[in-house]
Amino acid sequence: MKLLLTLLLLIPNLSWGENKKVFEKGLTEFKSHNYLEAEKIFKELIIPQVSECDSYCKEAYFYLGSMYLEKLPNFPTDYVKAYEYLKMASVARNKMSNIYISALLTTGALEEHLDTGGSYGNPSHKTKVLGLAYLILGVKSGLPEYADNILIMKKNLNLDTSDHIDAHILADDYYNCIFLDKGNCSN
Repeated sequence: MKLLLTLLLLIPNLSWGENKKVFEKGLTEFKSHNYLEAEKIFKELIIPQVSECDSYCKEAYFYLGSMYLEKLPNFPTDYVKAYEYLKMASVARNKMSNIYISALLTTGALEEHLDTGGSYGNPSHKTKVLGLAYLILGVKSGLPEYADNILIMKKNLNLDTSDHIDAHILADDYYNCIFLDKGNCSN
């Protein structure tokens, strides 16, 4: 019986050890500017059930999103894929992904995908509020160094106090769902 318990306790560690090796291999490829190879390796770590992601899965989602967001040599820029991977990283509790999502939303690069009435480079009002909400979520989740950006973004996007309140409500809902596992998590 003790042997069985010991084996059951070792199984997750073996998995985490393997994921660490895979992640480090992907990171090495990334640092060597072999982005297509890094993409393949990082994709090995991601799982559809984000709530079960280990730290390497979480980071893989973040790196994939970041890679599609940045204009890397010999790697496609795809804002929709960046947004999808960064959202998964956010749900997996990667704090920095919220800052990236905020920036991506407020540039207007996703307007055709989101179908909110804006155009490329000209985000809709709804998208601006959502972008501010993700910035607030990033600060709430443990990145206080971005707190000053909240008022700057509010001003630069011409958002009023009610928009700011709406963004805080969204951020609170996301925070409660993602970090506290409570509230309405259907969205």
